[in-house]
Amino acid sequence: MLKQFGLRSVIAVIVVAACGVEAAAQTNGQGWARWRGANFDGTADTGKNIFSRPFSLRVRWRKPIGAGYSGVAVSEGHAVTMASDGKKDYLISLSADTGKENWRVALAAAFPGKDGSTGGPVSTPTIDAGVAYGLGPFGELVAVQLRTGKELWRRQIAKELGAEVPHWGFTTSPLVTGDMLIVMTGGSPDKAVTAFDKRTGATVWRSGSDAVNYASPVLARLGGREVLLWGGDTILAALDPGDGKELWRYEHGGTGFFQRILNPILVRPGEYLVTHKPDSSALLRMSADAKPEPGWTTRELKLNYATPLVHGSYLYGYSGAFLTCVDSTTGALVWRSREPGRGWPIIVDGHLVVVTQEEGLLSIGEASPAGWKEKASLGLFSRLVFTPPSFADGRIYARDSYTEIAAVDVI
Repeated sequence: MLKQFGLRSVIAVIVVAACGVEAAAQTNGQGWARWRGANFDGTADTGKNIFSRPFSLRVRWRKPIGAGYSGVAVSEGHAVTMASDGKKDYLISLSADTGKENWRVALAAAFPGKDGSTGGPVSTPTIDAGVAYGLGPFGELVAVQLRTGKELWRRQIAKELGAEVPHWGFTTSPLVTGDMLIVMTGGSPDKAVTAFDKRTGATVWRSGSDAVNYASPVLARLGGREVLLWGGDTILAALDPGDGKELWRYEHGGTGFFQRILNPILVRPGEYLVTHKPDSSALLRMSADAKPEPGWTTRELKLNYATPLVHGSYLYGYSGAFLTCVDSTTGALVWRSREPGRGWPIIVDGHLVVVTQEEGLLSIGEASPAGWKEKASLGLFSRLVFTPPSFADGRIYARDSYTEIAAVDVI
């Protein structure tokens, strides 16, 4: 399986492989201030239906930034990501409008490439209330003032908390809720998830027992109650985000590498898709006070690391190299397309926005059960891409794995 996708695909996926569920909190405006956007679901709704009229794609800016797989968080005029210059890994802020570098903060020595990967950071930063939070692959967790680049605090979660550095480095993306910053740190007993005071970096609580590799914590609302969902190598669990108390745990039964990148995706209130096996995906029915109950299973979304997306009554994702649409009520196949090529999708105003892995092609088509029909495309990169795009304020942000980052206007 790993040979089929290439080991560079594995390292890349850990940028995005985590939970995409019903959000209990949202960011303001049209920013993309954290992993998978405002609602943890990889979608954006501008309220303007920007693809309904004739449009074109134009590169606003592009520049070399360094190697890495970190996604781009966009808020308050800043596009924040992480990259390596081969000597050190950095948390970097660029002007969202011009691409001019505002500041960079060194994290640690450059994380080396492994098994064919380029190396460099993988986790996607989070922006909240004028502060950027980043987690380097060796475990440097930093808070940086967005406006000035001043470092506010730093923790080293491997050395200080005994967290084990995963093979491809820490990839979990920090989550802000209230006054806390929550990170999946991994370990037993009661060390898998850690909450920090977002203002000082002090430890607030630790909870959960399981190995953690390539997933991120998310807020969800189950039956009217706010909960924190997290997935480890063997379990999926719900915590009270206030104190870390475990509400339930569920042995998810994932297999192979996919069990390490468990990604529950909200399909309907109380129903979530998990793509935790190489040969099938499954629907789980959840509540705040009971273990999940299994629903349907499907073999139509499998053997791919890109996190599926939900639009209307349909799921859109990849099965191997094929873009695939599945009926969310039954798991039945609706359509499968070889175009636009294997890639990384998000949904904006009801349209799939895909950056392909091998070709570096940005392609846009309606998310429709009628099939894939491209509306516009633009060649962006000449080297491999293993990071999903971001969208904010009418602009698409994307990067390859080696050096370049670009912003594209929809005009």
